[in-house]
Amino acid sequence: MKGGLLILLNLAMVCTSSLTSAQELKISGPHPRLFLTNERIDELKERIKIEPTTAEAWAKILADPKTMEDFCLAYRMTGEKRFADKARGAVGRLRYGDNALMKRNPPWHAGLETARSCYESALAYDSIYDALTPDERTAMAKGMIEKGILPTLNDWVLGRERIHALDSMGHNWWSACVFGAGMASLAVMDEDPRAKDWLRRISDGSVEWFGFAGSVLDNKPKSFDAGGAFYEDVNYASFAVSEYLLFRLAWNQALETPAAPELPILDKIGDYFLNVSYLNSGRVMNLNFGDGGLTADTTGPLVWLRANGYRKPRQLWYLNQTRPEEHDRGSDRTSAMGLVFYPSDAELATSPAAPDLPPSSLYGDIGWASLRSSWDRNATLLGVKSGSAIPERLSPIS
Repeated sequence: MKGGLLILLNLAMVCTSSLTSAQELKISGPHPRLFLTNERIDELKERIKIEPTTAEAWAKILADPKTMEDFCLAYRMTGEKRFADKARGAVGRLRYGDNALMKRNPPWHAGLETARSCYESALAYDSIYDALTPDERTAMAKGMIEKGILPTLNDWVLGRERIHALDSMGHNWWSACVFGAGMASLAVMDEDPRAKDWLRRISDGSVEWFGFAGSVLDNKPKSFDAGGAFYEDVNYASFAVSEYLLFRLAWNQALETPAAPELPILDKIGDYFLNVSYLNSGRVMNLNFGDGGLTADTTGPLVWLRANGYRKPRQLWYLNQTRPEEHDRGSDRTSAMGLVFYPSDAELATSPAAPDLPPSSLYGDIGWASLRSSWDRNATLLGVKSGSAIPERLSPIS
């Protein structure tokens, strides 16, 4: 009992130290500063002039914008108020909360629906900021804070009202919910001075989330293998990592200082998605050990890794093997965000003929292995999953 109490006290001291030592957050400049920045828009306009595939994709979005991302990009590209009006109207229709979650005991106030609404409202607020009146800005920021940010942080992060245990970090929902609130917090830094403290908490939490070491009592393994694999399976890895990378991208564009925390594992995660993929004559498949599906989209994290500066030629090889209909959550040029951040044709043309990776990979922390005859389509791929090892530092207390 004493040993268990000591572990809890030490954890609290580590968390407190991390939070109080944070640097001052300095905003990089005026809106838009999260995603559709002036620099990104100028780059896209230049690509449209010289790249027929990009020009065609942009023409399709402009002709029939349907999503919040479409409306925001159309406004940033054209300056036409009608698109800003559509984005503002779409914000008013966003749904926060989830009735099913509210029925739990204790009730959850924020889940995936709230996370998505936080992201979309942050994108709209930032993208159409100059088309909003001061009263509209205040009202939109208040809605994000009261309906999205605070319910999420109170449930998942802040100590006073938190309902989720620390072990909830070993789960993809933590990433989606908390980093969604993080993007909204980045959007409203001008409106609410509390946002900077929220962002410090979320940034510190990101380090803890990637480093979650597991729980012996709950028989829960560490979240990430040292080689970049995620124990919850491929589709959850794609989703959770993409949510973090979007937040990281927004952080580094919205803040002059400090930069997002250095996370060495980000240099390895891209290879994990390649190692567990299977190229055949149909849709790209991946290893599935019963909780992920055979055709989970793994292009998103590769696109957002590149947007964050983690670029390897073999990632271009993988993106060249996939088709637009295989890309989920807007990670290719058929979507607004994909159009802005997807590699250009010139970049894709530099792709190697095959990835410079060994044909076999081992993720010992979570008990996964992949062995393939080659990187050709329709080659033989064997996937193995065994019991994961419990790190020595997590051995039961004697």
